[in-house]
Amino acid sequence: LLSPTSSRAIALTRRGFGALVPDIEGENEEVAEPFALEGLEEVAAFAGAAWTKRGLQLLTTAGKLVLCPGETHVGGSWACRPSEHPSVPMPTEARIMAAAIVDADDHEGPHVALVFEHFPATAFVYRSTGGAWHPAGEVHIPPSARSKPTLAFDGPNALLISTATGDVHRRALHSSRHTMHPAPASDSSREFRAACAAPGARGQLVRLALKKVAGAEGSFWSPELLLAQ
Repeated sequence: LLSPTSSRAIALTRRGFGALVPDIEGENEEVAEPFALEGLEEVAAFAGAAWTKRGLQLLTTAGKLVLCPGETHVGGSWACRPSEHPSVPMPTEARIMAAAIVDADDHEGPHVALVFEHFPATAFVYRSTGGAWHPAGEVHIPPSARSKPTLAFDGPNALLISTATGDVHRRALHSSRHTMHPAPASDSSREFRAACAAPGARGQLVRLALKKVAGAEGSFWSPELLLAQ
């Protein structure tokens, strides 16, 4: 997740543990700040999240929205509470595999994109207006991403679909426009976990990956952020 107002970034697990990188544009290696989301004792695992001007907005696998107000954690804790928005529309007993959230503008509530476990070929898009969710389109999920997709909005009009190999598909919500961004070339072993659009950098993406690193006691996986087209 990228801050809407600075060059900070967050990596967040599905269970609410995270790390904040103070500056992804700096030339020096940054030390991440660990933190945990608080007030989520009865919340299921998260399927998607966004860092907005209101704070962190999260969507659970059960379709409930959570808001963590503020610009950052305090002493390693980030307080959260249930969102004022109702749960998203879901079939009975369904679970969300992947999701994305975006604040559309000041006059509408958020938009969400949902991929359900029982139907991984399509992302269903909804917008919040007048205290209710309304269908706003569907997006095809490429076969290469269906086993474990990750989603992120690129503004309110495009959806990014990331694959484990690092390829990112950018699909317009209101046209047939589709762009594929191949994974960055590398001579090392990587596992890609997510991607999002870099604010203010047209076409650039930030990818979260795990890189295999050789150590004194054997190899291990180290997280890294990659900024590329």
